Amino acid sequence: MQLSKAIVILLITIPAWSWNHAVLDGIRGLDDKLRTNTPFFDSFEFSLWSSIRSRVYNPKRNEKKIASRFLKKSVRVAFSISEPENPTLFVYIPGIFNNVNEGQTKRAFERMTQLAPNVLILPNPWGTDYLKAAPIHKPGDILREAESLHDITRSFMEKMNLPKDTRVFLYGASYGGFLATVFANVDRELETNFVDPEVYVFSPPLNMREAISNIDELMYIDDFFNRRISDKDMALMFLDYVFANDSGDLDTKTKILSRELTVRAGFKEPFRDSLRIYFKDKPGYDPKRKDYYFNSYLEELAPELKQLLSTPVADIQYWVVGGRENYNLDIKVLTTNNDFLNNYVYSGAYPADNFWVFESGGHLGFIELPEFEQFLQSTKLAARSTALFTRGSHKAYASR
Repeated sequence: MQLSKAIVILLITIPAWSWNHAVLDGIRGLDDKLRTNTPFFDSFEFSLWSSIRSRVYNPKRNEKKIASRFLKKSVRVAFSISEPENPTLFVYIPGIFNNVNEGQTKRAFERMTQLAPNVLILPNPWGTDYLKAAPIHKPGDILREAESLHDITRSFMEKMNLPKDTRVFLYGASYGGFLATVFANVDRELETNFVDPEVYVFSPPLNMREAISNIDELMYIDDFFNRRISDKDMALMFLDYVFANDSGDLDTKTKILSRELTVRAGFKEPFRDSLRIYFKDKPGYDPKRKDYYFNSYLEELAPELKQLLSTPVADIQYWVVGGRENYNLDIKVLTTNNDFLNNYVYSGAYPADNFWVFESGGHLGFIELPEFEQFLQSTKLAARSTALFTRGSHKAYASR
């Protein structure tokens, strides 16, 4: 009986051993908050609360245009380099459609500058800034997008004359989180090796094919019902979420319209805007058409990407597990059981030594909690505890 009990305890604790001990307290604090005292049970309310509250931040930052061999023009990045001799750079890839000068990305910048003296915020490849830089690949090409962001990071380090042994601590959110997992593998494949083995990503699509279908379903429902949201309703909802501490603080109408606002402002409108920018004057695209969806885009305008996403590379586990087995990468994924991006995806199939699944938190909703800030600080402490902030701790990136 005692042996059986010991085996059960061992099985329960094994996944925790694979998480840096300095990070575990932060993770468990956030997990406890979301499990026992979550401010929102509805995933759309939680996600919208986080997104809207992030827009009140406007930290001072620098911006610069950086070239990439995957772009015909330079693209804007945001950064802060307060210790140029410090061989560390914290890099953040924001969620889909985000430029570096927008609300959620400004909030990410503010968070990152609390972690480290040197910070780089990259544009999301579906954002209008990136698309206006005329990429030589189509939107949604996860391989070329990750290579491009890697190329931009490398160019930035060279342009800013950072130390040759600079180590990149990589973070990503939502679609930017998925790209971060590819980015880390690309870094090893190219043998540049400037990315630290520990990579942290938040609320990524676990499977791109399923995520596309989930978002398409939400956009189709919104198109079908086409419920009107007036400018007055928008303003009142914005204020409602800014001052809300939990679901009980929200007006009834705000709750009713939360899904519509999340889908329209977060996905449908920016998606169709991005298509208009990239495919302007390109054959096959109809600028008057108002019902493009992700799947119709892949089928009609990017069949080669539909084929790409039918392969294992569309599942984040391919990059997380492959990165661990092939390159000793330690990619950590924070996700939730009620992320609408991952409907119909069984999170239990993803290994606990790399994936932490919260009971609630919506899509990126949990990142606005104080407990998430504490977790981020623990990732910095983890880096320090393993002496990764010292010079010469890894192979310098190639061809400087």
